[in-house]
Amino acid sequence: MGFRLFIKNMNKNFIIYLCVINIITFLAFGQDKWKAKNDEWRTSEKTLLGFACIGGSVGAWIGMYVFHHKTRKNEFRYGIPAIFAVQVILTLIRYSGILR
Repeated sequence: MGFRLFIKNMNKNFIIYLCVINIITFLAFGQDKWKAKNDEWRTSEKTLLGFACIGGSVGAWIGMYVFHHKTRKNEFRYGIPAIFAVQVILTLIRYSGILR
C-alpha cells in the first residue's frame, strides 16, 4: 500500500487529533522547561508522559530536543521513542488493512 493511499484511508478527525495533541505536548514541554528555569510549580513527569501516550509522542520527542528538557532522564530518553514506535505500529496495523 502506498503512503498516499495509507493517509487517504486514515480518518480526517484522527489526523487532526494527532496534530493538536502533538502541538499541546510540545508546548507542555516548553512550558515545563520555562517553569524549571524560573523556579515555578512544574508539570509532573506523569503528565508529560501521559501526553506522549495519548498520541503526543512526536511533540514530546521534538520538545525534548528543542527545549533541551528531560533528555537525561531514561524514562524520557528511551520511553518517548518506545511510545512512538508502539504508536506507529498500532497505526500501521489499524489503517493498513492487515487485520481486515
